[in-house]
Amino acid sequence: MDKDLMLVFVSLFIILLLIMFLLWEITATRHQKENRQRDEEMSYIMHDIKAPLNSIKGFAQGIIDGTISKGDQEKYLQIIMSESERLSKIAEDYAVYKKLDSARLVKDDVKVYPLICEILLSFEKTITEKGISLKGIEDIENSEVKNISVKGDKDLLHRAFYNLIDNSVKYTTDGGLIWLYITADDKKVEVTVKNSSDISAEDASKIFNDGYRSDTSKDKKGTGLGLSIVKKISVLHKGDASATVENGNLSVSVVIPLK
Repeated sequence: MDKDLMLVFVSLFIILLLIMFLLWEITATRHQKENRQRDEEMSYIMHDIKAPLNSIKGFAQGIIDGTISKGDQEKYLQIIMSESERLSKIAEDYAVYKKLDSARLVKDDVKVYPLICEILLSFEKTITEKGISLKGIEDIENSEVKNISVKGDKDLLHRAFYNLIDNSVKYTTDGGLIWLYITADDKKVEVTVKNSSDISAEDASKIFNDGYRSDTSKDKKGTGLGLSIVKKISVLHKGDASATVENGNLSVSVVIPLK
């Protein structure tokens, strides 16, 4: 074999080794990223379930051993019930979040405003207790937008709008305001929920990040996945979600194509 041919074979062999090395590096990096992501998710889960589990365990033990008097037992049973519901919500959020990675949309005609009205009813008690005023309903009722339908997965859209309203109610200051806007054109519908809050523009830019919770938040009980789920569902429908802050008021908007 002449030297030139030998050089070609050696060069091809070296290139093949380099390609194999690069493929190994890419695979190893991907696995490291996946493992790191799983570790982060487990860290989120353990952090979120630790507090309610400790509360349930402590108060239940107090009732059993008599540390909590009979007169106070009903009060602490209510707390145990509340923490149990919180654990259920945490589990539900994580289940939905993971499911979205491989979700297949089951599209149907979904009327946006009636769906939101149904969700708002489930928050009526909390809205009343916090003294929150709801604005914008009358304007929607008097417009054609109340009849707008989109082609989408009703269950997932319900989850997106539920999380959107849940976040707004949770972080609206007592006695504050929530505004609801629905606009549409021939291609898309946009739902915006604005609320009075003390969130900064910096925090608002991060609220769709997985597991993100504001350091200044008075309520640390969520998973931090609520709005990232909203974002994922919007993107699955070929739409988007965004947030802005103006004069201390946070506006979160969800855009869904009509078809």
